[in-house]
Amino acid sequence: MQAEELVKRFCEREGIPFEVNASGSFSLDCDGLTVNIRSHDEGRRLSFAGEVSHGAPGEDCEPLYRAMFEAQHLYAGTFGAVFSINPDTGVLTLFRMIECEGLELEGFFDQLGNFVTVLELWTRVVARYDPQKAPQAGEPEQPFPPFAGAIRV
Repeated sequence: MQAEELVKRFCEREGIPFEVNASGSFSLDCDGLTVNIRSHDEGRRLSFAGEVSHGAPGEDCEPLYRAMFEAQHLYAGTFGAVFSINPDTGVLTLFRMIECEGLELEGFFDQLGNFVTVLELWTRVVARYDPQKAPQAGEPEQPFPPFAGAIRV
């Protein structure tokens, strides 16, 4: 199924109006988080994108960034999504690209659900991040976040 058809069928099933914004994305509100869905490669792939932070998380973020990279390693804590940072604003974003060939509506629901779960998790982690509670030099390493690695594909 093509990307746009998947999104339209999703909208019909959920009773949501299908409206593509000026940037070519369909924006979906998921419990206060916005997921932007966009078609790529003439509908053969689609992407999910969502902001993990609404601005730069602050100073002394090395433990936070390390946890994000570790979660992203082999996609163990991101369900295949990747993190990026806007160099101009410092906004952290979660992004996932999926193939549409052979993907049916239920598979789309699963992919979207996995993405939203990871987006919610990391939005909370970033919002609660406190560099004062991160391990300091010379202290034993503690897993950060405490549930790092808990999400498995």
